[in-house]
This record gives sequence, C-alpha cells and structure tokens, in this order.
Amino acid sequence: MSVEVSVTFHSLETETIDDFHASRQLGPEWIDSKLRDLVPTAPSTKASFARKLIARLAEEAGVEFRSVEGRVGSRRRIGRAVCEIKFSTEDPARFQQVRPPSDGYDYLIGVGAHPKDFVYWVIPAAEVQSLIEQREITYQHAETSLWFFPEATGTDPFSPYRLDAQAVIKKLGSFS
Repeated sequence: MSVEVSVTFHSLETETIDDFHASRQLGPEWIDSKLRDLVPTAPSTKASFARKLIARLAEEAGVEFRSVEGRVGSRRRIGRAVCEIKFSTEDPARFQQVRPPSDGYDYLIGVGAHPKDFVYWVIPAAEVQSLIEQREITYQHAETSLWFFPEATGTDPFSPYRLDAQAVIKKLGSFS
C-alpha cells in the first residue's frame, strides 16, 4: 500500500513557519546594515563568509591563504602560520568551539561583525593557552568546547589582541 505524500505545506505547517519567521526579526540596528542578510544564516555560511573575508585581508597583506591539509572547517594556513578562524554577529561577540592550541594552530582569529563594522582579535596560541588557564576562555556545554566573549570596546582580557582591518592586514603580513 502506498502513502500519498503532500507536495504543499499543510495549513498548520504554514502557520508554524510564519510564526517562526515573525519571531526571528532582526534587531533595529541591523535593518540598514550591509550584513543584515548574513545575520540569520546557518553557522556554516557565516564561517564561509569569515574565511573569505580573512582570505581577502591576507591577499592584501601579500600572504598566501590556503587550506590546511587533513583539516576541514575554519583552520587555514596564512603565510607560515596555521590559524583557527571564528566568527560572531553577537555583541559582545560569542566565539564557540574554540579548541586548545595543542590541537595544532599558531593563532586564533576572531571576527566580530557589527551592523556598521568588524572587530578582529588575533591571539597567539601561547596567549590562548594562558587565557584558558586564567578561565577567560572557558568550557560551556562540554569539556571539548571552549567559548570566549570579548568586548568590542573598552578594556577586557582580550583587548590587547583587538584590531581593525588595517591592523589585521599588517599582522597577517608578518606571517610571511
């Protein structure tokens, strides 16, 4: 016996979809932002965007940007340095699934997107380890997933690593 499958949404499905879209309104700060379409996308789309952004900054710095053999995700070689790239559209930024540097990277790069600008954090692996030991980068839901929440302005443990685009280009150039 075959079961006929509907090729259109049931009215209750449509109501639920509409309710979901209504509840996911962007904050007013994002309405006129060039990034408004990026905010509600899947994490993998945001990660891809972050990699493309850092690739362009690396190209401007004159250093090669490429995949790390045997790795998937946001681990990239920029010049001689292996970098882990994280992205957030929250304020303060929320960077998830940070691996300890013993996982094989030289720098952790966080990209915080705001409605009108980006803020970057470029943290050497030794400093990431120190921030973990100081419990500034902490486990959240599992003992394999570290998170950190740097401020875009002011002073916090991450402010020494906070950069704008021009400073990131200069920093990436030093990876040659």
